[in-house]
Amino acid sequence: MAWSDRPWVLDGAIVNMSLIGIDRGFQTERTLDGIRVVEINSDLTSSSDTTTAFPLKENEGLWAYGSQTKGSFDISNEKAEEILASLSPFGLPYQDVVRQGFNGGQLLDRQSRWVIDFGESMSMEQAALYEAPFEYVKEVVWKERQNRREKRQKTHWWLHARPSPKYRKMLRTQSRYIATPVTSKHRVFVWLTPSTLIDHAIVALGFEDDYSLGILHSHTHEVWSSSVQSQTSISAENPSSPSTAASAAGSTPPANCAWKNASTSASTAAPVFW
Repeated sequence: MAWSDRPWVLDGAIVNMSLIGIDRGFQTERTLDGIRVVEINSDLTSSSDTTTAFPLKENEGLWAYGSQTKGSFDISNEKAEEILASLSPFGLPYQDVVRQGFNGGQLLDRQSRWVIDFGESMSMEQAALYEAPFEYVKEVVWKERQNRREKRQKTHWWLHARPSPKYRKMLRTQSRYIATPVTSKHRVFVWLTPSTLIDHAIVALGFEDDYSLGILHSHTHEVWSSSVQSQTSISAENPSSPSTAASAAGSTPPANCAWKNASTSASTAAPVFW
């Protein structure tokens, strides 16, 4: 006997819980949420057992987290306009390091922000040639980073803490890529260009063709994605940690999955299932 989702009956508490009854193996009848079923999976479902899904090795290089700053690299529109309107004494365009970007909520609202980004491994000497944005980071971020326990954040204070090399490779080699927020009520996929930087609350998928975007937006993939994410999420807003979302990228349906054959044939052309 099991109940997958029950309200916690206690005044003042807004909590849902699951109930599981276990015997010594003598019980032959199984019920899930008050309905008789043949079997109960470990994720408290009775249909396709998505807990047996495994990532496809072929897809390992097709996804990446965005860049995690761990510092006040975001700047206001006014500050961005001020920097971009100024001239570098070294003749370097500030557009190289002052970029439009998105976090998860902004991606859904289509409201971009501005972020200072000196890339994956630019030296301090090189970064200093971009005088105005470098001076801003030196004034604001350097102070923040002095109290960080991680050594790299102190010694490389002008760089994002987790610049995401896999993501940076996509930016260098592709004309566009697909982005999806880690946390959202609905699974949404959008096109972005390499000039736009995403943060670690968004995952980038390394496709450039419309066919792959169509698969990701299909009903089959939506059902599959929700099923995998529900293993670690009970909220109606469907949040999951970046590691949970990334682990779902490139998974293959279990053997008893009703849509396995359709997914397998489609993955030959565009091998990713979120």
